[in-house]
Amino acid sequence: MLPTASVEMFEAQRSVIRQLQIGSPRTGALAAELADTGWLGTPPRVPLDGKKAHHLPDPNEEQAEAVSRVMGMRPGQLYLIQGPPGTGKTTAIVESIRRILGRNPNASILMSSHSNDAVDTGQERLLGFSHVRQARIAEPGKVPRRLRPTLVESDDLEPYNLVAGTCNRLTIDSRLRFKVFDWLILDEANKVRANEALALMPLAKRWVMIGDLNQLPPVMEEAASTFKVEQPLDEVVRDDSFYGWIWDKVPAGSKIMLPRQYRMREPIGRVVSDLFYGGKLIHEAPHPRMPLPWPFDRELVWVDTGAQDEYRDAQRSVANEFEVALCKDITSSIRRRVRKAHLAVIAMYNSQVNRLQGALKGIVPPDDIESVDAFEGRESDGVILSLVRSNDRAAIGFLNDPNRVNVAISRAKKLLVIVGDSKTVIGGAPELFGPLFEHCKEEGLVAGVGAVVTACQRVGIRSQVQRLSRPHRGDRRTRRRRRGRVAVEDAANGETAISPNGAEPVLDAAGSEASTNGATAPQAEPAPIEVQTDSDS
Repeated sequence: MLPTASVEMFEAQRSVIRQLQIGSPRTGALAAELADTGWLGTPPRVPLDGKKAHHLPDPNEEQAEAVSRVMGMRPGQLYLIQGPPGTGKTTAIVESIRRILGRNPNASILMSSHSNDAVDTGQERLLGFSHVRQARIAEPGKVPRRLRPTLVESDDLEPYNLVAGTCNRLTIDSRLRFKVFDWLILDEANKVRANEALALMPLAKRWVMIGDLNQLPPVMEEAASTFKVEQPLDEVVRDDSFYGWIWDKVPAGSKIMLPRQYRMREPIGRVVSDLFYGGKLIHEAPHPRMPLPWPFDRELVWVDTGAQDEYRDAQRSVANEFEVALCKDITSSIRRRVRKAHLAVIAMYNSQVNRLQGALKGIVPPDDIESVDAFEGRESDGVILSLVRSNDRAAIGFLNDPNRVNVAISRAKKLLVIVGDSKTVIGGAPELFGPLFEHCKEEGLVAGVGAVVTACQRVGIRSQVQRLSRPHRGDRRTRRRRRGRVAVEDAANGETAISPNGAEPVLDAAGSEASTNGATAPQAEPAPIEVQTDSDS
């Protein structure tokens, strides 16, 4: 048994394990499924009759196939759905629920997920259907105001044919202890551990699990960090989901992949498809391109920072101030062109997220500046991804995780800007970041820092990168004194250093030319400023 932070949850999980061991009738069907996943065969198809939902998209071919199989399931059957990013997992869930209850209003469904957000999404889509009588089991503070009327605190759940809540909340609710639903529909199943799923499954006769093996796995609780791995199954219990463990064990007719993605414009979707799904995704996103000038006049951009300074805070989380400044320049320049664009900035480390939230006040809402892990399940018109890591050792920590990178680059609908040191990340994981970098070259643009500085100049913004790169006032005085000493020495030696126009040009660290008093020389049309990066050398 894997330790948990909740004593109630631990006892509920242990109770189910004991029932499986002693052959309890309550867990008989589950035990049979675990012993032989194909013992009841493939669920038959049921025709999708009835009215279409006017406010919901019609299911596509694969979604319709999944829904018809879910409707045809017999007691004791398990059906798995894999939904890559943007492929309409929620549509499949909502269509299944509304059609099952439309066909038989007396049927009962338990809808669950790892997180409250996913439960909220499913409930919201079903609010317009009068035949779906919803009951939410949750703490009121964790439920959005628009869904609070569905909260049920009384002991009587009989009037409701759809009960919703997170896995752990439903498992420990005493009102469900002796209740058995006709269907369990479990979203985000790739984030639900085996012990959590097994504790929930006896509450239903049929089990539908929707997830994605190529997105983030379960998060380890601190209480489970002391769990000792003594056999291969222990590692599965600690690190894997029930969904991931059983995927290869079920027959082909009891699982399906949804291949049509509607989120990402094709250049972004093609990267995700080629890197993580064997090129199987079909791209049908309807969004127009964001109307932005160079270098953001395309869907996919990698701003290569070159070598910068990363550092760790007191909690040992990594941050990179240069990338913070660069993200501010990028978001500010985009905001000047498309004010109503929905932008999100995500980073691989919480320390970087904290610094970004401070730097981007008034530019990007704090709720849209998150870690990659926290942003899973969400999307935005434009996403700026800060990779953070930059060092001589090519040490990239948990960036070397295909599932995390998949989540990171699949949140954007119209524009994905990757900000990072290509030499570090490619050196740390060449098989992962190498193809991603090449895709950016072929499908989009790899630009230097100077391209962002130029974008700021064109919209009349002072670049934060230039401010960060320029020497401090004391450093300028030191440089002037050094130049004065050199000039005196040169004069003594009969040498003079003069620029063609009679004044010595001074180049700041960002590569722009300034006059001797530090002011930027006026230009009719600022040209792209070249800054050498590791990709240029």
